[in-house]
Amino acid sequence: MKPEISFCLIGKNEENCIETCLKSLKPFGLPIIYTDTGSSDRTREIASRYTQHICFFPWCDDFSKARNFCAAQADTDWIWFLDCDESVVESDLDALFHLLSQPQNETRIGMVSQRDTFLLASERTFTQTRLGRIYNRKFCHYEGSIHEQIRPLSPTVGNAGVLSSSDSNAGALSSSDSNTGALSSSNGNTGALSSSNGNAGALSYFDVPALLVHDGYATPAVMAQKCARNIPMLLHALSRTEDPYLYYQLGKAYTATGDISLAEAAYEKGLTFDLDPALSYVQEMVTSYGYCLLDEKKYSTALSFTGIYDAFCSSADFVFLMGLIYMHNARFYDAIREFEKAASFPACVVDGVNSYRAFHNIGVIYECLGQNEKAVCFYEKCGSFSPARARLEVLRHA
Repeated sequence: MKPEISFCLIGKNEENCIETCLKSLKPFGLPIIYTDTGSSDRTREIASRYTQHICFFPWCDDFSKARNFCAAQADTDWIWFLDCDESVVESDLDALFHLLSQPQNETRIGMVSQRDTFLLASERTFTQTRLGRIYNRKFCHYEGSIHEQIRPLSPTVGNAGVLSSSDSNAGALSSSDSNTGALSSSNGNTGALSSSNGNAGALSYFDVPALLVHDGYATPAVMAQKCARNIPMLLHALSRTEDPYLYYQLGKAYTATGDISLAEAAYEKGLTFDLDPALSYVQEMVTSYGYCLLDEKKYSTALSFTGIYDAFCSSADFVFLMGLIYMHNARFYDAIREFEKAASFPACVVDGVNSYRAFHNIGVIYECLGQNEKAVCFYEKCGSFSPARARLEVLRHA
């Protein structure tokens, strides 16, 4: 007998995107539970075309309460949560049902891939990450008023979803100078990013063959609007409890609204906690902090990332960032080495850092060094990437 699972969504005034989401879910033939938190537009009308399971939850500035209420309305224990601005573009239901039928997965969280599209320097690009979205409500629920996460109901399942490493001797990241935000390798017990000893217990995950596309931040204006809405809620949540994940989200929100110095401060604060470098959000917080330093032209400060290189060099995005840091510090051959290394990785978060973006930067360096033949060679590896095509036109007609 196949295990049963329901799609669950919460929303408010989502008439511009909810139909695309629900259309993507309908072919799977699974129950769809939609909870509205106070729409004044046509959201509920549109939802009613795809599901009869529509309920209302009065908004109380707490996303977890709304999500948990929605999950409680389902007739199944397995829940798959989506946002209204997401669509399922790939999924293997037979494989999903097989995974859900495995006893060891009952207390674990299913991870799906999410592709997030956005504009970068007028080029449409995307990031691809893994998110926990599928869980059994008998064992897990959502926690956190904003940027909520799936957590265990029982302490025997794990503690607050902290993944840990069995190696406590891994390199650490700390703020060595509160005035400069410098990073250093540290063996201290406070303000350090390090591998946990694993004694606290850990959430466990399983990979689900599914791909979501998120278009909620497709334009900078939409992203800035949503993030400006989230900032007061994040600050309020942090006033009640300091959480590195919330500082990470606060940094992302400030970045989207153009407040780079505030983003830098939020990331720096988040990185003073004892963190596991293996966590994807920690890796993204480190690279985001690095980009803030570059945007603020703190190039020499960014060089201190060499002290945490060993902890993060398994990430193409971090290695690419190191290439940029060396590039901005006029260490051009070190930069080339890092970009070449980034291009050797099979996967990345930001599209192109392991291929055409890395090759383009190598081409730029060689062109600046007057080695135009080598520059052309790397620009040609960039395919249709328009900045590279533009430089090829110039060099070929020089």
